[in-house]
Amino acid sequence: MNIDSEKEYIEKIIEKLKGRKYNRERQQTKEQDYENAISYWVRKQLPILLVGFWGIGTKEKANKIDEASCKFLSELNNEIKEVYQPGIKFMFIFATQHARHNGIKEETMQIYIQGIKKLFKKYDFDYIYLEELWNKYKISFDSIDNIWKQKPKGWWEETIGREIIEKNAQIRNKVLSAKIAAQKYYIMRDLEKEMLEKEFPNAIFHAFCNRNLSNVLPKMPTLYFYSTRGWSNAPWFVE
Repeated sequence: MNIDSEKEYIEKIIEKLKGRKYNRERQQTKEQDYENAISYWVRKQLPILLVGFWGIGTKEKANKIDEASCKFLSELNNEIKEVYQPGIKFMFIFATQHARHNGIKEETMQIYIQGIKKLFKKYDFDYIYLEELWNKYKISFDSIDNIWKQKPKGWWEETIGREIIEKNAQIRNKVLSAKIAAQKYYIMRDLEKEMLEKEFPNAIFHAFCNRNLSNVLPKMPTLYFYSTRGWSNAPWFVE
């Protein structure tokens, strides 16, 4: 592939990826960062890797909302294939440790994951468990607690986005006060940034959230997706 052809591919791919049908936010990522990530895969003629979390809430069974989200992302892949045949490859990280932090029962979590794995197989999505990455990069609940205990007085009041994280913790965490749950969740996500950047150095990150939570996301080119057309809620929290 010559330079002009590659540039044309990349421009068309970025246009599709950033389309308003799929994206709920104006992108903060520099155009060059998207280009660098995409060119890596285009030069290899391989699917472009998009990495994100698939969370776990209180519902036991995957439902029509989960399937609608998978179908929606699969439609994006089909659109990308119109201009770049290898398309994209979705890699989801089952956010098991986030669920454990929130007090989700193990049985509930495992039943739900089994249902989602069936959907992933149907739509050809890859997956990995978060605890596998934690083990590799030596992250643990003990290390999170140790960091939390050593934080200086007033650190949380200076944290950008703390109100949103506390509000989410109030709704989702079943074991801790909203403030403590939010603080430990923030530390957890802060540790995971470097982990994700190292594990997926040429990937594009994606999330079903808006940029108000960008401070808990890795420093990777990032897309803020709708979970399905016109719907912004993360599917795993929708009963």
